[in-house]
Amino acid sequence: LLAAIQAARWVEGRDIADRAVLGALAAGLGLVLPDDEVADDAALRQWVDEAAMLLTRSGTGGVPTLLRQQDGRLQVVPSAYLYQSRARLADLLAA
Repeated sequence: LLAAIQAARWVEGRDIADRAVLGALAAGLGLVLPDDEVADDAALRQWVDEAAMLLTRSGTGGVPTLLRQQDGRLQVVPSAYLYQSRARLADLLAA
């Protein structure tokens, strides 16, 4: 499903936030999405809203975006750390 979602977004330019698009992608793979009650969970919505607020506060966007919060401040962690040295990323996060 992940590959189908990524292709729909990045190759076909489809709106993967649209439940109808996700439903069609899932159905094409013989899957069924959870019902709206599960998908519209208030806690999930709050988590997504908080993540969006953090991205706005940090002035970032895009995928992946790594943020580290320490002493009430946000620090943007270079996403290149994901592809370079895990030890370097671990050191930064442990500091």
